[in-house]
Amino acid sequence: DVAMPVVYNKTKNVWLYATEGANRASKRMIVPIPQAWKTDDVEVWVSFRSENGKKNSDSVYVQVA
Repeated sequence: DVAMPVVYNKTKNVWLYATEGANRASKRMIVPIPQAWKTDDVEVWVSFRSENGKKNSDSVYVQVA
């Protein structure tokens, strides 16, 4: 499976997303966030899609520290 992160900047009303993230087996993914967002209110969700692209999971909200 491939991770598909979605990041929403509530302060700027801007969305970032990636359709080609890390694979689930790696158990880790780094999502680059613009430096200008450092103090903004940001929310993150992640979902997964199968390698062949035929199946997608529901998204899950991720707590941002």
